Amino acid sequence: MKPSNKPILKRVKAVICTSLILFTLASVLAQVEIFSWNGFPPSDVAKAGDLSRTETYNRGWGRLANLFGYAGNAPQIAIIIDDFGYQQKAADLFMALNVPLTFAILPNLSLSTQLAVQAKQQGYEVMLHLPMEPHNAYVNNPGELAIWTYMTQEKIRQMVNEAVDSVPGSVGVNNHMGSKATENSGVMQVLMETLKGQDLFFIDSFTSRNSIAYRTAKAYHIPTARNQVFLDNSKDLNDIKKQIRQLARIAMGRGVAIGIGHAHTNMARALRESLPMLQTEGIQLVFASQVVR
Repeated sequence: MKPSNKPILKRVKAVICTSLILFTLASVLAQVEIFSWNGFPPSDVAKAGDLSRTETYNRGWGRLANLFGYAGNAPQIAIIIDDFGYQQKAADLFMALNVPLTFAILPNLSLSTQLAVQAKQQGYEVMLHLPMEPHNAYVNNPGELAIWTYMTQEKIRQMVNEAVDSVPGSVGVNNHMGSKATENSGVMQVLMETLKGQDLFFIDSFTSRNSIAYRTAKAYHIPTARNQVFLDNSKDLNDIKKQIRQLARIAMGRGVAIGIGHAHTNMARALRESLPMLQTEGIQLVFASQVVR
């Protein structure tokens, strides 16, 4: 009697089915989590770093994406630096880094327009850092041209347009404070209508876990994204560098990540000292406009 080929055929079919399932899963993950955008090449800095590839890639779906070739593009990080408009010195520190950064400039301050023009001329991306009402406004005043939840629709439009005009060259907007305003559907709808009319993208700084800003921007078909890591809640240099490493971990897992820092000396220094690590890990710094969808 000839030996039966049925067991072999069953194993072959099982392997094919398993491969198809894995391929489908990898495709979904590539679309949802590991999609990346073309961007700037990493800056030419010396190679040195302390972020382990083994640690950051030790995720099952990350390895699966690599297996099927969906994570071949370099991970990308967009870093937004908030609160420009007060000091020239702070701006100079970040401009000296000579890497793709997005400058989020507060409106209607003494240096708002000047710094917007200067940053644009030096090849940096400029956003409006739009003040919005926080929950604790009695402690933290959001400042000039802020959006408040009690405002009429017409007043909100007026304030947004004036703020955009004071930061020339803006390609997008993110919120300054705004934990209360970004939870308010009426305010967010008027804001997104106004930004859509000016062809501006929106990045939710995510100052409230209950923010609906990102979802509202999506509903209005405005290019948008959401902040994932505040880099300098602590102003300590080493703490900021730890947060940058955390941002790198997210980028290496998902393909792209957004972090927000602020315009002060230790933030600039931490970023400068972290550039070799990002270079070693093959992570590209890109502008905010390159990560919105």
